[in-house]
Amino acid sequence: MKVSQPVVVIVGGGTAGCMVTSYLANNTDAQLVLIEPEQLSPHDDTSQFFDVVNEKYLGGGSAINGLLLTGDEPEFARGLTRVATEKDAGPMGRLLLSNGGRFSRMWWNNGRWNPGRAVEHLRQGGRIRIVHETVEKVVVRNGSVTGVVTPTGIIEADFVVLTAGALITPKILFNSEISELQDRIGVGLQNHPCISFTLALDECSVATFDACVVRESQSLSGQHLMMVAYERASSAENKLGLFTVALMSPLSRGVFSGTSEDQQADYRFLEDPKDLASMREGVQDLVQMLRNSYKGDVFVDDDGTQLDRLFGLSDIQLDEWIQRHVTPLSHAASSCSAVIDESGRVLGVTGLFVADASALAQVPSCTPAAPVTLEALRIAEILREEFA
Repeated sequence: MKVSQPVVVIVGGGTAGCMVTSYLANNTDAQLVLIEPEQLSPHDDTSQFFDVVNEKYLGGGSAINGLLLTGDEPEFARGLTRVATEKDAGPMGRLLLSNGGRFSRMWWNNGRWNPGRAVEHLRQGGRIRIVHETVEKVVVRNGSVTGVVTPTGIIEADFVVLTAGALITPKILFNSEISELQDRIGVGLQNHPCISFTLALDECSVATFDACVVRESQSLSGQHLMMVAYERASSAENKLGLFTVALMSPLSRGVFSGTSEDQQADYRFLEDPKDLASMREGVQDLVQMLRNSYKGDVFVDDDGTQLDRLFGLSDIQLDEWIQRHVTPLSHAASSCSAVIDESGRVLGVTGLFVADASALAQVPSCTPAAPVTLEALRIAEILREEFA
């Protein structure tokens, strides 16, 4: 579709949405409207993510997450990140270092990497418009997108890019009542399943970052496991540390399902037997490490059950315990991979794209900010060609 100065609506101002907006603003003459209900984060100088993790801002998770960049540093991030050092870690990080851990690269270099700042500059310069609302659904007429619906009305568009995240983007598609896609929206949902243990500390933890040390390993079946040491259990619990082990390359897939009124995410964690066996290996490794290396109390659930409860359980018993206590990380992905083509175009709808974590073929085997950003930029380049 060739449109002179097309109107492009980007739905969601998180990591992906801000990158799509910035790329199109700098490489096209399109009229850009970013729809995001939140304001720019004021926490770019906050290094401890537990202090802000429950808040939402323009700029998204990359501005407020745990800061870990466990995969390769992308080209666009040169100078925006750095590898943590000994002075950045606290007792939990040092414990993991002494057991084979490594310092992670951090989304930090005298402040957080926050793509929302670039978008705000574009708004101040009059290059883009930001609408602080939510989007209820996409409007499709005769097989082509014509705009989006917000609580205050319709915003017309020649193109719409959904970048609201792997749980909100499928919700918008469900609400849009694109009948031929209804039974495929949400299929393939993934996340990283994890198990967490709480450690009692002798004194309040003080460290630059709440997490900066990780340990990676492979299960017997070749799946990727990652252990992370957290200096605090939460913003209010700085005399408790936290260790998690996560399965970073799960095979199991779930679904984001339901009607427009009743929607929910079912990750179907560890449904694949290989996932369960790998997670068991990761938990056994963590149990053994803490029994050998940590002298304080370790609690394995919210009821205060101590670590020794898990030692000596049979594989079947431990599997049952894991299935009861497994939780997701905030890494939902792939919920719309079944309704888009390899270019991010929604099947059967002209002008409608998905360019966030829901577009990924599977959840990344690393922390997802970099892969999500790269996917958003890739699809933004494809979109530029539509009206170049």
